[in-house]
Amino acid sequence: MRSIRTVMFGLALVFAGAVAGTFLPPSVVQAQAKEKVFVNLTSSEPQRVTMALNFSTRLLQGGNTVTLFVNVDGVQVGSTKFPALSEQRTALGAFMKAGGAVVVCQHCMTVRNVQAADLMPGLTVGGEGGAMQAFLASTRSISY
Repeated sequence: MRSIRTVMFGLALVFAGAVAGTFLPPSVVQAQAKEKVFVNLTSSEPQRVTMALNFSTRLLQGGNTVTLFVNVDGVQVGSTKFPALSEQRTALGAFMKAGGAVVVCQHCMTVRNVQAADLMPGLTVGGEGGAMQAFLASTRSISY
């Protein structure tokens, strides 16, 4: 009975640590092990895009390597054809300036009639291979 309590207590500590890590200040996040993170952004909904960019930028500030894969409706974020997302494009620029990499789905661009000339500077247009390589090289993945 005592060993079950010990195991349950240990699991509770691990879970609490994982949950607390989400809400810790940047100084504590920086002290943790560095990760390669793949963030999958499929939405053009401003709140989701803002959440993805803020979270990704915070991970970068903690010393992690972050690749943002924009696909499906997410390709609109990097395109100047969609003025409603100008605030999010500014945040995307800050993410890249902080060292984040952005891969844009070429097929999704075609479907949404987005040309390479419509993209903001610094984005990498990639087929499935580029995104797949970034995904496989990552230790964590997040989807918005």
